[in-house]
Amino acid sequence: MSPTWKVKTDYSLRRRLFTVIGMVFLLTTALLLLAAAEYGNRAADRAYDRLLTASALAIADQIYVVDDRLEVDLPNSALEMLSLARRDRIFYRVISPAGETVTGYDGLPLPSPPITATTPRFFNAVYAGEDLRFVVLGRLLAEPRMQGWAVVQVGQSGVERAELARDITVNALVLILILMAMILLFVWIGINVALRPLAAIERNLRHRAPTDLKPLEMSVPREVRHLVVAINHFLDRLRASVETMQTFIADSAHQIRTPLASLRAQMELAADEPDPDARRRFLDKARRNAALTTRLTGQLLSHATVTHRTDTIPFVRVEIRDVVQRVLSDAAFAAEERGIELVVDDSGGDTHGLGDPVALREAVRNLVDNAIKYGPADATVEVAIATDPADGNVILEIRDRGPGIPEAEKSRAFERFHRAGRTDDTGSGLGLAIVQRVAERHGSVALIDRPGGGLIARLTIRSATEPVP
Repeated sequence: MSPTWKVKTDYSLRRRLFTVIGMVFLLTTALLLLAAAEYGNRAADRAYDRLLTASALAIADQIYVVDDRLEVDLPNSALEMLSLARRDRIFYRVISPAGETVTGYDGLPLPSPPITATTPRFFNAVYAGEDLRFVVLGRLLAEPRMQGWAVVQVGQSGVERAELARDITVNALVLILILMAMILLFVWIGINVALRPLAAIERNLRHRAPTDLKPLEMSVPREVRHLVVAINHFLDRLRASVETMQTFIADSAHQIRTPLASLRAQMELAADEPDPDARRRFLDKARRNAALTTRLTGQLLSHATVTHRTDTIPFVRVEIRDVVQRVLSDAAFAAEERGIELVVDDSGGDTHGLGDPVALREAVRNLVDNAIKYGPADATVEVAIATDPADGNVILEIRDRGPGIPEAEKSRAFERFHRAGRTDDTGSGLGLAIVQRVAERHGSVALIDRPGGGLIARLTIRSATEPVP
């Protein structure tokens, strides 16, 4: 049965994209609907305004002056054009230059200012309880007995006009809605096509064997490239971590198996040995092997802890002086047993570094333990703390008077289980490997021959002001 992981899924990316795009399209559709309604009204107005204008011009052409009077021969065609709108009411009026109604409906509202041009003027007004659309235009009279502007006014109710505007708007709306529905359908299809690279990445990872940690090699859009790079970076780190773990487990198993086998053999020999002196010698060897196995196991756990913490624990501001004081306090008994004096050379200044205090303490402890273990008895081990004035990094040096490490061995001194030319079997070969692992994230480490004999282990720790690598 496959394990089930609880993955928090607050939303669907596909639905969110579709919702956002859909909201944009809905807003666009609303704006288009308003534009369609406005267009329908304007189109209806233009159509019926032309009819009003044609009717008014036809009436204006039939205005005459007869015996000092203004006569109007109202043409049938003038009103027949407007009668095409069967549900609308028609109103007209002709006004003489003196302001008198010659024919038509007296009292129709007029615009302001007075008409003094032949250009048609349109306006809306209420008459007899109805909303009407009017056109007015002038006819200049230059007769000897009558001069001035005669005014022709024609009005029409808006029933048919409104109906035409609605028809135009509805037709436009239907077309817009059909178009928007098709666009949203294509958007949904496009979103699904655009998200296919994510599905391809999922399939690639899902169908992999547990040991297959090779990078993703596939063609993806630019927007997904950073995700693939991040996944590949994670896979690369995971592969390196797995390889390190596998190598470490294999090496550890080999290193522990030998002293355990020797311990078992010595215990069996001691059990079968009748001579008390010989039995004691076997038990002494067994005790030494047990101590070596205990130390090796402790170092292996320390190495595993440091490896884990350097990859997972976030760095903090660390006072290196406090780390050194704690390590020296723990190492005081071992130093006293060998008659070694631990001396601190503190140059002062800010010795805050950026790192993991536990990992740094393990690194310093191993360097101090090595100096105590391999240095001559009744000697001095110096621990110097200083701050580099150039970059503010903290420099920690552990100086001993031991045999040092041959130059040819220094390149391999930090390898796991390598004892750097030591012929004794009391070491685990992990101390400097732990130091190297810590130094990789915190700064650097170097082994330097000490003038006058001995070794200087220099650990450089990044300043607290530097970014985490």
